[in-house]
Amino acid sequence: MKKRISTLLAAVLISSATLMAQSTLKPKEVESIRVVLSRWNQFQDDGNLNGFMNLWAANPTFENPFGQFNSFEEIKGFEQNYLSGFANGKRHLASNTTITSDPQDKSKAVAIVDLMVVEVKEIPYIAATVRANVSLVKEDGLWKVKSVALAIDEGFNKLMEAAKK
Repeated sequence: MKKRISTLLAAVLISSATLMAQSTLKPKEVESIRVVLSRWNQFQDDGNLNGFMNLWAANPTFENPFGQFNSFEEIKGFEQNYLSGFANGKRHLASNTTITSDPQDKSKAVAIVDLMVVEVKEIPYIAATVRANVSLVKEDGLWKVKSVALAIDEGFNKLMEAAKK
């Protein structure tokens, strides 16, 4: 058991080092971005609309299968409906996160995150799997989300069709 745990820990450390090597960002910057990405999910899970909206930079965009939202107000309107609808009773779990910086502009970064949306209020099941492409910018010394493009995996559409029947 100890050998499995140390092997797993070594793999995680190697993976983390590899991700940092691909970026010109310092480890502290990478950690700050990871915190923003984690809060994104936690604020949704907790229904914290204000916390979620505080993660966004000026002039944000958010593209997902439900629409294209091109302003702070549009994103907030969508998120209010999402939190009281589909996201209610769900948990967003992130994995396979890669973070890279813009070599020309260290105040910009891109994160690619695989998400699982899991039912937690009722009998647990995976409701959706998603790949998020997140652009971040540094504003007033803080990393903020500038744009998000969500690509929901094909199975989600099948789930929605089955729910209509």
